[in-house]
Amino acid sequence: DNKALKQGVLTGIMKIAQESIFSDFNNPLVCTVLSEDFTTSFGFTEDEVEKMAEYLGVSSNLEDIKKWYNGYIFGLDTVIYNPWSIIKYMYNPKNGLKPYWINTSDNRIIKEVMQLDKLEGKQVVEKLIKGEEVKKVLEENVVYQSIKDNPNVAWSFLLHAGYLKAYGREKENNRFEYKIAIPNIEVKTIYEDMILNFFKEDTNISADIEGIITSLLKCDIEKFERLLKELYLKQVSYNDVGAKNIEELPEVEQDIRYENFHHGFMLGLLMLIGTGYTVESNKEYGLGRPDIVILPKDKEKTAYIFEFKWESTKGTKTLETLTNIALNQIKGQKYKEGVQAHGYKNVVCIGAGFKGKEIKMGVA
Repeated sequence: DNKALKQGVLTGIMKIAQESIFSDFNNPLVCTVLSEDFTTSFGFTEDEVEKMAEYLGVSSNLEDIKKWYNGYIFGLDTVIYNPWSIIKYMYNPKNGLKPYWINTSDNRIIKEVMQLDKLEGKQVVEKLIKGEEVKKVLEENVVYQSIKDNPNVAWSFLLHAGYLKAYGREKENNRFEYKIAIPNIEVKTIYEDMILNFFKEDTNISADIEGIITSLLKCDIEKFERLLKELYLKQVSYNDVGAKNIEELPEVEQDIRYENFHHGFMLGLLMLIGTGYTVESNKEYGLGRPDIVILPKDKEKTAYIFEFKWESTKGTKTLETLTNIALNQIKGQKYKEGVQAHGYKNVVCIGAGFKGKEIKMGVA
């Protein structure tokens, strides 16, 4: 019906300019989630959702609705709700707040991003789940084919696909850097599932993991250590620490790489412990921040404290030395007393030394 329109093209989230199949359409005005134009046109604004909730008599649920479906930011500061999820929820509020949009999309892209760089991808996803600040340079012009060659481009794709929000723009070396975060609870469930199934789906070792978790919960640390060693030998590659020539890096950078990998590996593994426990990373207890603390929801059950120490294979420290350093830190920083102060009577403190793919554990 539009006489001024010669041809229209309906696409998904990716721009089509500069794609060879559309060579006659390379110079349009493109507005993305990072643009200031039309920021209120691609979802419901807060005012619209509030009016909708009032009309349907669910204003009392508004705060929970915001947590579940709010959080997208268009331009610099326009807050937008996911329109599909809002419509589905408002159609029948009695069905409750639950994921609607994520069941309409293919969530494999998050797993693909994690696989591009096991260290970087998994580490960033864990930070996002915990609500920690993550900064990334984001691109407005993303070609899908380039994602597999460049992990950094993949984060931009996740933004445009609705899996991230971007805010706090700053200019860094003539490029814009943004803070990125998970928009809401609905999307967070995807990331949590990816972390919880990272080992199971990626390596098909669920039986090994079950044995590791079971031995820990039985406080059989000797068996826990033995099974963990077997898992490392079978599944961990030296390249997984994030650099093919890590031994050629400066010593400080080596330490950071090793720390990030081993901490991330153990955190992802221990998060599989089940819904009866809360797994915390680098949270303050006593006089410091233990690497990982596992707290049972039933305070009569055993809590666990983990402290890790690592060194490259060319380092001079033995595994036993690294383990003792970890155990001494647990004692010196009073981690156990810090956890006990929260009402946990039974606390097992585990120090672990990592060197290459070798592990040694001790109990304080």
